[in-house]
Amino acid sequence: MNKRLSLSLALLAIFAMGATAQSTPDWVGKPPAMGIGFDEALDQCSDRCTTAASFVAFSAYLITPVRPLINGFEATVTIPVNWTVTNTTTNPSAVVNLCTSPCFIVGLGQTYSGNPHYTLVSFDLLYFAGPNPPTDSLMCVGPSTPSSTPGTPNVVISNVVTTTAPMWYNRPGLLAECALINPTTINCPTNCDVENATQTSTFGAIKARF
Repeated sequence: MNKRLSLSLALLAIFAMGATAQSTPDWVGKPPAMGIGFDEALDQCSDRCTTAASFVAFSAYLITPVRPLINGFEATVTIPVNWTVTNTTTNPSAVVNLCTSPCFIVGLGQTYSGNPHYTLVSFDLLYFAGPNPPTDSLMCVGPSTPSSTPGTPNVVISNVVTTTAPMWYNRPGLLAECALINPTTINCPTNCDVENATQTSTFGAIKARF
C-alpha cells in the first residue's frame, strides 16, 4: 500500500470518527446546560427544531444533560405567540412549583437522581387559530423570576444552586437558548448542534499530523 493511499484511508477514518462524535454528543466536561428539545433522547441527541400542523398536538421538553443528584431547577420557558400549552408536566410530576408555569422554581427532593431521565418539564402544545400555524417560532429558556442567580436558569446539584449554559450553538436568527417550531427562513441545524468546542477541528490541522 503506497503512502498516498495510506494517508487517504487515515483521513477517511478520522472524518468518520468526527461524524460519529457529532451524531452522539459527548456531554463529559460540558458545563451544566439547559434547553428546549423536541424529543427526550439526550444521550443520542434531541431535535432542536420541529414542524407542527394546526390542530395537531406535539410535545416540547425542558431538558438538561445533568443527571445525578439533581435537587431542583429554576427557569422560565418562553412560549411562542399563538401557540397554546394544553398540558404541562414536571418530572417527577408530584413536585411543587413555587412559580407559575411557564416559570418554574422547583425542588425535586433529595431522592431524585435524574438517571436516566433528562426531562425537567414536558409541554403539550397546539395551534388553534387557523390552518396556517406561525413559522420560525422561537421557544426559549431564560431565568425564573425571582432567580437565585439573576440572568441565568439554574439547576440545583447536590443542594448547590448551579448556573446553566445554553445547550445549543448560536445560528443565524437562532439563539443558543432557543429551539424552533416550523423553520422557514431561520437556519435549522440538521445535526445535534450541541455546544462542544472539543469537536471542532480543521483539515489543515489533521493533514499536519501526517
